[in-house]
Parts: sequence; structure tokens; C-alpha cells
Amino acid sequence: MKWDKNTVYTLRMANGDEWVTKIEAEEDGCYLIDKPSAVVWNGSGIELITAFFSADHDKSVQINTQHVVGMVPAKAALAEKYIAATTGIIAPQKKII
Repeated sequence: MKWDKNTVYTLRMANGDEWVTKIEAEEDGCYLIDKPSAVVWNGSGIELITAFFSADHDKSVQINTQHVVGMVPAKAALAEKYIAATTGIIAPQKKII
């Protein structure tokens, strides 16, 4: 699959986990991903939590491409949550005047 470095993706992992992340590079059968967040159900909706609690969050994470069984661009609302959680940048609310 072609991917874009500036797009936030939802990845379905082979173990059933769903991650939201940006893909920085693909090399040697691996993706280098940026600050992967796991999608979890909290009883009233979904939340994003870090997928690697003990990792240095300023470093890319390398995952084998064979462990990714599906990849799609994340829904806009989820992509905004990911960007807010990983960068602190919050998109302004769209309002009709």
C-alpha cells in the first residue's frame, strides 16, 4: 500500500490490536512509526493510549510489516485526537457563522 508521511493511519495488527500512528518510513520489511497509540474502549467510547509505555516517545518504533494486517487513513476525528495527544496541538472547532 502506498502511504503518505503526513497522514494519520489506523493499523490493524495481527493480534487484533488497533493502533493510530503516522508512518515515517518503510525499510527492510519494517515500518518506522511515530508515537503509536492503541485504540481502547472505555465503556462510553474510544480512547487513545500509548502503545509503548516504557519507550522513549521521541524515538520511532520499528514494526514488522507482516504484523500489520490492515491499514487505512484514520477518521478525521480520531486523527485530530492523535495529533492533540502527541503534539499538544488542538484543531479549532469548525463552526457555521
